[in-house]
Amino acid sequence: MRETLITRLRGLTPRMAGANVRERTVACIGALLGIGLAGLISGWAAGNPGHLPLLAAPMGASAVLLFAVPASPLAQPWSIIGGNTISTLTGIAIAHLVPDKAIAAAVAVASAIAVMSLLRCLHPPGGAASLLGVLGDPAAATWSFSFAFMPVALNAVLLVLLGVIFHRF
Repeated sequence: MRETLITRLRGLTPRMAGANVRERTVACIGALLGIGLAGLISGWAAGNPGHLPLLAAPMGASAVLLFAVPASPLAQPWSIIGGNTISTLTGIAIAHLVPDKAIAAAVAVASAIAVMSLLRCLHPPGGAASLLGVLGDPAAATWSFSFAFMPVALNAVLLVLLGVIFHRF
């Protein structure tokens, strides 16, 4: 009876592609290099200003997709670059239009999903990128739309380029 229960519970766990130790280790190394280099290069490109983040938080989730499940449609270059950039623009726009943060957060995520779907760049971290535009900082509502390009789009482009190079090897 106990063995049957354990067997049944194991059946509830997700079946992920590339679940062996070697492939997960490669994904970890890829994320380490991708995020590290994207942050360093973005910092260099920005001249390391103290007020501008060098990495946007959604890049961590993008790295999981890019390095752990690179064949996923959600981990393709246009999904990562377009999804993060467009969602950040959407979040910043909503933050300017909707004064209530809770409502703005909900509208931003829903709007980001709609826009990413229309532009065929659905990327789950885009939901976080839209929240970044609304809730990312006490001064988020005053951010210029340029934040979507520097650092978000730059981070995404660098991460994709580094991912392509990494996966070639």
